[in-house]
Amino acid sequence: METPRWVTFSDQYLDSYRRFAEEQYGRGCYQGLKEYLDWLYRWNPSAIGYDDFLVGVIGESEVVGCIHRMRLPWLIDGKECFCPTLHNLAVRPEYRFGTGFWLLKKSLHLQEHALIPGVVPPLSEAYRHMQCQPVPSRWFRRVTKKFSGALTLGLSRATGGVLQPRRYFGTEVTEVEGCRLTMDPGCDQLERLAASLNRSALRDQVRWDRELVKWRFFHRPGPRHALVESVGDPKAQAVVSLGPRSGVTVGRIIVLVEAWIRMGAPGIQTLSRIMRRNGAHVVLAMTTRDDVASLLAQARFAEYPTQPETYLFHRDRRFTQQSVVGSEMTDIGLESIPAGGRAGGRRG
Repeated sequence: METPRWVTFSDQYLDSYRRFAEEQYGRGCYQGLKEYLDWLYRWNPSAIGYDDFLVGVIGESEVVGCIHRMRLPWLIDGKECFCPTLHNLAVRPEYRFGTGFWLLKKSLHLQEHALIPGVVPPLSEAYRHMQCQPVPSRWFRRVTKKFSGALTLGLSRATGGVLQPRRYFGTEVTEVEGCRLTMDPGCDQLERLAASLNRSALRDQVRWDRELVKWRFFHRPGPRHALVESVGDPKAQAVVSLGPRSGVTVGRIIVLVEAWIRMGAPGIQTLSRIMRRNGAHVVLAMTTRDDVASLLAQARFAEYPTQPETYLFHRDRRFTQQSVVGSEMTDIGLESIPAGGRAGGRRG
């Protein structure tokens, strides 16, 4: 069997990469969208282009593996740096033996730090072997449309994903559940959100500013997130997403600022109802904070039976990072990137 060669992505591999992505993640997956690649490697304010995108190739141009890196600006131990979030590591089954670990090593080559979220066995064993710093994280879900969700999932599986739902947040500003939703917030709203993210951080943090917030959550053709603000208190903000995953429409809680957290479990329930009204069959959330985990449990969210793991990589293995790791600095919610910028904001 031919051994894959790992190279920096270029447009000559695009068609083969798209086929590989759909083979790994399903028909119409966001991983295969050119919009995803453009958003991640072209429009990211910290991007260095496809130098952050590795693919495994056999023959002239057949892609059999990949790993993506989302480059973000950090302040770690008092030093400004750029730290990648590793995600979407995939290798065709017949090439996985030993290849995945080698790809991890190559993707971390020359990196001082890296964030690796949502890892499940056996891949998590590789990160423990590399003495990466574990980040205790808890993952939750709440089914909001049990009957229609089951029907939609069955239909998607029966048709091989042809009839998979394509619901996203629309582009209009709406008021619902005492909140204002917008997919295109103004400068003041972006500034408030950036300031809230920075205030909630520990010593080592992503350096959020208006431009980075705009790109991560509200840039087109990027993820179609919604900013949710309490009508009575504009400082109470949350960011949520909506998109297709595994045959159903999933809503995700991405950001909760402190003013929203102080609303308690009713604030979580409000977000859940908003996403249900917009078509979410299930709402998902990840947190590294015990207080937020408690609120999610009070709001009738259940923890995943198998908990994905999160790790921090440091070249100096003696270093311990002090960070609050949230969904906003990971790839969580990227299924909300619609192909061609299309959106389905239909209520359900």
